[in-house]
Amino acid sequence: MNRAGHLAEAEAMLKLVTQLSQDPDQRATAAEAVWGATVHALSAADTEHETTLTQPNVNHDAPNQKRTFLQAANRVANSNLPYSTLLACLDDNQGKLHTYFYHINLSNAALSVSMIDGVAYVQRIIAAAQAAGA
Repeated sequence: MNRAGHLAEAEAMLKLVTQLSQDPDQRATAAEAVWGATVHALSAADTEHETTLTQPNVNHDAPNQKRTFLQAANRVANSNLPYSTLLACLDDNQGKLHTYFYHINLSNAALSVSMIDGVAYVQRIIAAAQAAGA
């Protein structure tokens, strides 16, 4: 998938998050969708992602694990999207929301805060992707 495709998927997943989070029985799925949107948004913001599609010897794995997320974060970070923000995003969106999907380990209040923060991180990454021409 190219960067524009990842951007469209991230935006579509955020719409899905809004819908799913309205249903108390779907909150875990909404939390996982925030993580999915994060991975797609970071892929879209990574200007080297297109290079990997056209140059097979350059390989960047999807930023869906801590190691690969941090590698992409190093390439994406700038003054508008600091590395520290991307670290906080990883902590929230993978560490809390993705984990919640599997373990249902947050209170309703903690989940609500994490979801609000998580969506805001994704929106910032989407803005960076748009600024980078995805």
